[in-house]
Amino acid sequence: MATIQDKASLYRLERFDPDILAKMPSDLSGYAMAIGGMPRNHLEVFEKRG
Repeated sequence: MATIQDKASLYRLERFDPDILAKMPSDLSGYAMAIGGMPRNHLEVFEKRG
């Protein structure tokens, strides 16, 4: 089981490369266009699309 200190380190932005974070929105929109859009709700995550 992870300790509270371990969990706190998961949410630190310093862990991530700023270039990758800046590129993430365009990557996500590209993936969404490839599969016909992002899921509208949590149930659509399990349906195969594209």
